[in-house]
Amino acid sequence: MPQKQNSLFVVAFTVFLLAALVSCQTFAPKSPFAKTWRTVLDMPDGGLPFHIEITDDDGALSAAVRNGAEALPFTTVDVDGETIKLVFEHYNAWFEGRIDAAGETITGDWKRRRGKEISSQVAFVAQAGIADRFDPIDEQPAAPSPIDDVTGKWDFTFGEGEETWRSLGIFEQDGHKVTGTFLTKVGDFRYLEGTFEKGTLRLSVFDGCHSFLVCAQVVAEGVLEGTFWFGSSGTPIRAVAGGTPMADPWSLTRCVSEAGTFSFSFPDADGNILSSSDARFEGKPLVVCVIGTWCCNCYDAGRLLAELYEEYHSKGLEIVCLCSEASGDLETDGAMMRAFSRCWDAEWPLLHVGSSSKNKTLEALPDLDVFLSYPTTIFIDREGTVRKIHTGFTGPGTGEYYERMCAEFRGVIEGMLAE
Repeated sequence: MPQKQNSLFVVAFTVFLLAALVSCQTFAPKSPFAKTWRTVLDMPDGGLPFHIEITDDDGALSAAVRNGAEALPFTTVDVDGETIKLVFEHYNAWFEGRIDAAGETITGDWKRRRGKEISSQVAFVAQAGIADRFDPIDEQPAAPSPIDDVTGKWDFTFGEGEETWRSLGIFEQDGHKVTGTFLTKVGDFRYLEGTFEKGTLRLSVFDGCHSFLVCAQVVAEGVLEGTFWFGSSGTPIRAVAGGTPMADPWSLTRCVSEAGTFSFSFPDADGNILSSSDARFEGKPLVVCVIGTWCCNCYDAGRLLAELYEEYHSKGLEIVCLCSEASGDLETDGAMMRAFSRCWDAEWPLLHVGSSSKNKTLEALPDLDVFLSYPTTIFIDREGTVRKIHTGFTGPGTGEYYERMCAEFRGVIEGMLAE
């Protein structure tokens, strides 16, 4: 073959091989799990819906739970043939399911372990290709709803009789879709998502561990009534359009030690004792956050603590988390403390206080007058004096309230660093 023809043959063959390789990469089969799945937990009142998004990046699967604007990533995704396991390590919770032959439905169970035992197990069904969180309402109401938009703030009462408590509902509606949250005096219900149509409000959230479901109807202009479900437990709710402020979270917990100081001495996950009197804290501002790794508001607090540590540790700030855990056993709870630490790449210490009983936590922390909520954040100045205490945590699902709280935290820290 002449040299020129030989060169053209080599070039043509090379182009053919490259095209074949590109073709193989382009049309390589994706995992049948790599879809968005409308998932429904077998809860009362028709089940609790949310979406799980599973993606395939050249054979590496990742997944997240979607609630409104937030995607909560699973720690690990394991596939074995037709079965899949999605794990939230920091909650010791996971989904186990099997996909059907058509690749359109996954059935299985969500499970959670507290301590050494499985404490919760709920069946689920996940279906591919369903974009809506809730099924449309087909039935026509007996009378037209006097309102067609729930955007704004609502004063909610939960429970009935003497067993009631209140919260502030904060909603935004776009078409039929509604997003928002409930703000209480000690925290919030994270990112709620759902619909308002034909006079019926339906909202849900699932964060890998905690499940909330709201079903309410308009009973008069500016009035809603229905049921709030926390897992399988339901309680009546009533809401009136408005916006009464909640209690000031800076005023709910006080330091009662005579010296105005807050002392602690507890083991870390490996059993090493760390105390407030240790040299590492001497002359430094200190933020002590009392948490439970099982707590959804504490999960949000972990994100903020990571930001604060990155911003202010080089300037002298120290952070410590005191953990009240599910079993109260250090060996068992230590694994959860390590998982929480890995979740936020925490470089600050986590110490084990004991069991997740508020009474037990208060016994372990006698410098506080009460203990109302996980998390509770204590700000201590260079002299060891408690400057402020914040009860609860207003998470990112509350929007402006979260931004305000973050600004207040930073203001206290920067004030202590400047002294």
